[in-house]
Amino acid sequence: MDSQNRSLLMAFKRFWCNDEGFVITIELILIATIVGIGSIVGLTTLRDAINSEMADIADAIQNMDGGNGNGNGNGNGNSNANSCITFSTPPADEAQ
Repeated sequence: MDSQNRSLLMAFKRFWCNDEGFVITIELILIATIVGIGSIVGLTTLRDAINSEMADIADAIQNMDGGNGNGNGNGNGNSNANSCITFSTPPADEAQ
């Protein structure tokens, strides 16, 4: 064996046997794994909450009656039972 191969082999053995920082690396990998799994669970919960809220909003919009008789009213166009906004006409003597 020549000296260049011997020094390369010695450097490889030193590199292979060096375990400084090994524990820190494993700890960081463990922390990153826990954070990753926690993020997945948190984002899944957030997704479900957003979907539920959007469904509630869609139901509320669908149940609104614009006063045209094709909503949840009695068909005469004056039903505001499911609406949060009510419209009234002034009495005939105040109308101009």
